[in-house]
Amino acid sequence: MESSSAQTSVWKLICLNRHIVGTAPRTAARDRSTFSWMEGLGLSSLQRSAMTLGRKAITRFCTEDPDGTEGVNPEMTAKASMQKNESRLCSVFLGASLVWVIVLLAGCNAAKIASTVTPSTNPSPTPVGTLSASNTSLDFGSVAMGSSKTMPLTLTNGGSQNATVQVSQINVSGPAFKTSGVTPPVTLSAGQSIVVNVGFHPSAGGAATGSISIVSTASDPTVSVSLSGTGLAAGNLAVNPASMTFGSVTVGASQSQAGTLTAGSSSVTVSSASWNGTGFSLSGISFPVTVAAGQSVPFTVAFVPQASGSASGTVSFLSNATNSPATEAWSGTGVQQATPHSVALNWNTDPTAVQGYYVYRGAQSGGPYNKISALQPTNTYTDTTVASAQTYFYVVTAVGTNAAESGFSNEAVATIP
Repeated sequence: MESSSAQTSVWKLICLNRHIVGTAPRTAARDRSTFSWMEGLGLSSLQRSAMTLGRKAITRFCTEDPDGTEGVNPEMTAKASMQKNESRLCSVFLGASLVWVIVLLAGCNAAKIASTVTPSTNPSPTPVGTLSASNTSLDFGSVAMGSSKTMPLTLTNGGSQNATVQVSQINVSGPAFKTSGVTPPVTLSAGQSIVVNVGFHPSAGGAATGSISIVSTASDPTVSVSLSGTGLAAGNLAVNPASMTFGSVTVGASQSQAGTLTAGSSSVTVSSASWNGTGFSLSGISFPVTVAAGQSVPFTVAFVPQASGSASGTVSFLSNATNSPATEAWSGTGVQQATPHSVALNWNTDPTAVQGYYVYRGAQSGGPYNKISALQPTNTYTDTTVASAQTYFYVVTAVGTNAAESGFSNEAVATIP
């Protein structure tokens, strides 16, 4: 606003040029009246000084009045032939002076504007959360047509503090699969979890597949989970799971897993079961057994390896189902229990009376050594805390009846195979 007012006033000063360089006598009162408009401009002291300096420079040059306070030189009125040229020269000087004034005023205002600029600051970036699913896939096994099975899927924001995640969509593909329990959008704070219920509702027999796609504001905006299941038609019998893997089991030890027999949309009678494979056995079920439509009957399989090495087996369930026999594959590995290692130490007794001995052990010759035993009353000790493929260095000290401990004995070395 100050710059605009100053420029308007400067143009007023240009219009007054003809009064300044005119031939009419000029008085101090007229001079004050002519420039009284400067008082109401709201200019700073520096800007008013600039305007006044420009005014005086114009007055002195155009009137040949050194002080700028007297009237127009009387001789100018008698020199009509020179007046026109002087007036032009005054106009040129006036224009130059006003340009200087405008530049000064603009500079003052520019400095004032610059002084009010507030440096911008960059806000801290918003932390981004991470979204993970408890499973990358869900297998519903065999489910009778017209029945359903539900499995939970947990979604967790694993981001750092203040990192939120908004779950905007949960999309399901595959006509036999549905979700419930969560209605987007849902916002998860750091460490928070929600549970999505995933249901399998087969309307036809046979294998079915699908997927879930979770869309969110997490660093990985889309999380996918694959879905699978089998629809059991009327008269079918399914074994769940289709296979059992026992992993590594110590020879002579036992590990068990549970399974189920599931009937389709009509009941199935299972008459017997037979299996093979050394170390495997079936229990927890008696024959014959009738499995009601859409229902399941449990059983248990145990693996007790008799020797080291891999083992496999199969069980077959005979029934009146159209797909009899229903089978399940088994596998596992027998491993020998590691033989524990130990180091037996003995040393010569001290010829003087002692309270006992301390045993020390190090990982390199010459120490440092760490005490590994309590005070031993005899000259023997067995170290059972050793590991395979390691070398240990032992020394012993004796504690006298005065509780003084001797220096280290000679060093003994033991290498564990």
